[in-house]
Amino acid sequence: MSIKMVLFDIGGVLIRYDQALTHNHLVDRGVPADRAGKFYEGDAYRAFARGWIESWEFASWLRAELGVDWSDSELQAAHDIQLYEVDPGVVGIVREIQAGKAVMVGLLTDTNVWQTRREKEMMPPLGKFHAEVRSYEIRRCKRDPGAFSMITSWLGYRVGQRQGEILLVDDKPDICQLAEAAGFRAIRFESAEQLRGGLVEHGLL
Repeated sequence: MSIKMVLFDIGGVLIRYDQALTHNHLVDRGVPADRAGKFYEGDAYRAFARGWIESWEFASWLRAELGVDWSDSELQAAHDIQLYEVDPGVVGIVREIQAGKAVMVGLLTDTNVWQTRREKEMMPPLGKFHAEVRSYEIRRCKRDPGAFSMITSWLGYRVGQRQGEILLVDDKPDICQLAEAAGFRAIRFESAEQLRGGLVEHGLL
């Protein structure tokens, strides 16, 4: 079965990130280290990534957990510091696949509305994505039970049919395993050079 669609994760693939950058920023601004460590933890962050709460609710939770009176925009800026660099090699690969027009290209990412806004600011111009699947829109993250069945339907496929036409590029090995268990193909991303080799093996470059 030939591949018809390649789905790229964003954080960890197209854009490099490091949550320690946010942690260090918080500590530099006087937040105790143990409280700073709660920024990306807890039920509120998980709910925000799944679209179960609004951004103002997440900001309110952060103020209480961190013990600060910062504005929503200050908290969002602290959140966004984790996203520090676009991977130019991966961007080049995406452009190359899009230019070839042999397969569809899409995005599949666990994210939230703050992160999406920052990612769009950072990303250079790219061609049309045939699908953009974000966790807060489908109200599930990739590790959630039944997530890949929902993603399959979101992409216009029937569960149990032709998922082998979809290739996921993700930096998390367990997510690649979940995708493969659902019938997708997957490449665990390590570097642009390694990714290029994997895509060549699949006949996509």
